[in-house]
Amino acid sequence: MAQLGSWMGRRSFTSIFSHVPGDGKLVANFLSATASMGPTFTLVSISGSAYGVPSNLPPQIIGGYNPFSWIAGTVLTPHDAQRSAFIFNLTRNTTQSQNLKGQGAADSGKFQATGGGGAVGFKFGGQDGDIMVASDLNEGWATNYSYGGTSAAAPITYGGAVSLTPPKDSFQVNQLDVYTLS
Repeated sequence: MAQLGSWMGRRSFTSIFSHVPGDGKLVANFLSATASMGPTFTLVSISGSAYGVPSNLPPQIIGGYNPFSWIAGTVLTPHDAQRSAFIFNLTRNTTQSQNLKGQGAADSGKFQATGGGGAVGFKFGGQDGDIMVASDLNEGWATNYSYGGTSAAAPITYGGAVSLTPPKDSFQVNQLDVYTLS
């Protein structure tokens, strides 16, 4: 929390959603808890691999800052002034800012800040999502598309499946928590 507070210049956060595998929560629960809540931090404790893709991904805590309320759909940020979202790896103390227009891979001049619903539970980033968690909230992947520069760069997880184009790391979700800024 201290690290998140230093990034945002705030020290107080309120927990609005928590999930561990086996608790029966799905993306509908996530969206119900986070809708109309405004800016949030999402933290995801991850490890291992998912979707049958082997990975040497070590346990770590990743996540993102969403400057908008989560919705069942997509929030596009076509203007640079709207692109204040970022993703992070707390374990490695690294961040990747949302790409500005013309930086990194193009997505019809638009980049997705957040999305939710369907097979994708929620994601930070366009196309495949720089961080994507499935609708069962138990697995996901990280790639590099809308944050941190180029699509050839390593995902925020810095893990195993670097032979894929673009590089992609699958992971299991150990715990997921969402906080509002107080």
